[in-house]
Amino acid sequence: MEKDKFTQFCSCFENAFQKLVSQYGLNVVRHQELTDSGGKRFSAVVGVVGLNKGRIHVEMGGNLVKKLFELANGEPEEDEMDLCFYLAEFTNIIAGNGITLLNDRYRGSNLRLTPPAIFTGENLDITTPKVLSTSTFYNTEFGSLRIEIGFEGV
Repeated sequence: MEKDKFTQFCSCFENAFQKLVSQYGLNVVRHQELTDSGGKRFSAVVGVVGLNKGRIHVEMGGNLVKKLFELANGEPEEDEMDLCFYLAEFTNIIAGNGITLLNDRYRGSNLRLTPPAIFTGENLDITTPKVLSTSTFYNTEFGSLRIEIGFEGV
């Protein structure tokens, strides 16, 4: 994948993310790094297969995922599994909308999602070899989040 194409891929996922959070009325501001210090983090990874292989990784703190869950469902979560499943769906929506934009722009790419993998814990670090990736950090009044987009063969 050429560098310009990688940039365009990232742009599609960025647009999908911005559209989703705007539907929640959540104010997100780009930042240089995660500002949450310590504590439990939640992560979901959705794979992309087709002409280009890659992944979308969304990570955020517990307070933010709780707030997003409440905004989406109109009530607080009942347990931590609710938060994990919600983050998987949040990541699926971003990845699915981004892939739709890419498939429309690059006909024949035939990009598809894989089922999400969900992680929770402290000091999470997920890496994938042979994947060029870029991370974007955001702050909200409820905590920070990171979106990492990676594709092979760049």
